[in-house]
Amino acid sequence: FAMDTRKLFVNFAFCLAFFLACEGNSEKGNGSLLHFTYPLYNTSIYENSAPKTYMENYVKMGIYITDPAWDIKYQIVSGDTSGLFKAEEYIVGDFCFLRIRTRSGNTDRLNREFKDKYLLIIHAREKTFAYETWAKVLVQILDRNDLKPLFSPPSYKVTVEEDTPPKTTIGWVSATDADVGQNAEFYYTLSTRSQLFTIHPTSGIIMTAVRLNATHRGKHQLKALAVDRMRKISEGNGFGNMASLTILVEPSTRKPPVIASVKPVDSAEDLLYATLSVKTDGSGAGVDAVDIVDGDPRGHFRTVRSYMGSNDFMIVSDKEINWSNSPLGFNLSLQAKDKNKPPLFSQTVFVQIQPSKYTSAKFEKDSYQVQLNEFAPPGSHVAMVQITPVLQNVKYMLKLNSDSINFKINPQTGVITTAKRIDFHKQSHFEFEVTATYRHLSTTVIVDIVDCNNHAPSFTRSS
Repeated sequence: FAMDTRKLFVNFAFCLAFFLACEGNSEKGNGSLLHFTYPLYNTSIYENSAPKTYMENYVKMGIYITDPAWDIKYQIVSGDTSGLFKAEEYIVGDFCFLRIRTRSGNTDRLNREFKDKYLLIIHAREKTFAYETWAKVLVQILDRNDLKPLFSPPSYKVTVEEDTPPKTTIGWVSATDADVGQNAEFYYTLSTRSQLFTIHPTSGIIMTAVRLNATHRGKHQLKALAVDRMRKISEGNGFGNMASLTILVEPSTRKPPVIASVKPVDSAEDLLYATLSVKTDGSGAGVDAVDIVDGDPRGHFRTVRSYMGSNDFMIVSDKEINWSNSPLGFNLSLQAKDKNKPPLFSQTVFVQIQPSKYTSAKFEKDSYQVQLNEFAPPGSHVAMVQITPVLQNVKYMLKLNSDSINFKINPQTGVITTAKRIDFHKQSHFEFEVTATYRHLSTTVIVDIVDCNNHAPSFTRSS
């Protein structure tokens, strides 16, 4: 009996120890300890990635192993209907990493233009104690520059007139692709060499390179090329697509310039005889020149632009005119032409240049003789010289010599005054020349100093 009791006690003790061991393991493998480091992970991978390409992530993605008996396996249970991805476990120390890669042998590829993100549900199962947990992985598909630009529409037609000036926008082309960011930017160029037209490299705007004229009429067939900008930078040549570009240069409907007004000038003292204004049709060609086509056989006159870019002109003379040879004046024929090629000409306009009434202008005197008291202080009036008839904008000047430095002249009025005190005993006679800016006229001024009794008598001998 003692023997049976002892045997029963041993069996009971063994069963109790096994039960306690199982209880301990059951508590140690409790499901609350089996969890991912985060409930949601963000990862990324480039589209068209090769098989067995792993996703990129910047945090530890997986589960810490708190029991050496654990055997963890990962599986994608949702979010991958095409079977593009595979979940793998990789143990380093006490951590079981979750790694997701593209499957091998799958004919489907990641295409960002088709789908740019995936939300995967990952199931983690521990085999020893059949524990499990879940996590979400958001996969962002990154763009790869894999698409050629496409023109929309694939062909363009532009009509332009023959007198279009250079750098005029006449149209534009546009290409697109489904890439994003810099991968969707292009360089535009004309693959057909042209000296008449050019294209902006980034906007696709088509412009004239020169002023078009009648020799450029007709149809011009060109090819516009859109090249992927990033590939051109990295690979040198890039890859792109072409569009046909037809430019039709038609005859111009422009109008010739018109001489709107001609106004003779009353005063010809500055060798200006008339002013005129020219109007254009606004095409941008502008006025090239106004020519004197008749009425001036000796070339006395010419036309000059009032200021740069202006359509106002002046009729001037480069030299003095001997009106005795032309007592009736001149009948000039004027014609304006624009800058187009070939140019358009205005109708002829006539202007009559009357003989100048200032041809007899001269100083009132050929010489001015003045007497001046030596008591006269500086600034005293000496004389007034003037051209008759009185002209506007005429300036008077003293011709420099040893005598004229003692005097000064008002350039507008011609009034001459003393510049300093004059002593009869040092110099009693002054002679100098006054000139005028009109036709270089000149006159002579003679000043005689009158002696004054301003010295006390003195003996020649003291005894």
